[in-house]
Amino acid sequence: MKKPALRSVGYSTVARTASRGTSKTGRGRGKVRGRKLADVVAEKIEARVIDRMLPPGTVLGTELQLLAKYKVSRSVLRQAVKLLEHHQVARMRPGPNSGLIVTECHPAPVEKALSVYLRREGVTLSQVLEMKRSLEITCVRLAAERITYAGVERLRRAVATEREAHPERTKTIGPENIHLLLAELSGNPAMHLIVQSLTNLTLPHATDITHESAERTFAAHSRVAEAVIAGDVASATQAMREHLDDLSESLDE
Repeated sequence: MKKPALRSVGYSTVARTASRGTSKTGRGRGKVRGRKLADVVAEKIEARVIDRMLPPGTVLGTELQLLAKYKVSRSVLRQAVKLLEHHQVARMRPGPNSGLIVTECHPAPVEKALSVYLRREGVTLSQVLEMKRSLEITCVRLAAERITYAGVERLRRAVATEREAHPERTKTIGPENIHLLLAELSGNPAMHLIVQSLTNLTLPHATDITHESAERTFAAHSRVAEAVIAGDVASATQAMREHLDDLSESLDE
């Protein structure tokens, strides 16, 4: 049975949310009405890319073809393209082989937007750590339940690499970072993205990495990894819980 796809909130919904409270004159609402057609076109193109799972590089059509297909003016289409570019769905390629092409989707802009939003809302480090702790413990539980042979090899390789690395390596963000790898092995891409974003937010607060603290971190990572590899959910979650508590105490608020 095919799982239901996640529905888009729609560009218009995002625009309405962003315009709330900006002005009592209705100018924000007027902007939304003025962009509505572009929003609709952008949503249709986005749905086409997602529903058909079109790979990066797929040409969606030339400007003339898209104008004919969606029956809009050139200015409306260009507004729609700007929305698609902003949301990393597609971009207009110039030149002889011009056309709207599907682009790669990267997490960096999402992480940046989340970081800015949380900081502007006055979210504290302790609040971020509280959320991160809850998510990571869930990720470890899922990873222990869902671990595959390939996942076992990646975990063992990541632990071995960390063992040989300089203490500062514990601050490195990459695909083999133990925390991010466990989030990936949870099998839940949404959780992986959020954990990655929150990890990037908290790492700057990890100061004064000593040999002793690096050894303690490595030992904790090893315990978590071995429990996950063994499929021991209780031991894996307990080891991660203790490790995250230890990390929270060492971070500089």
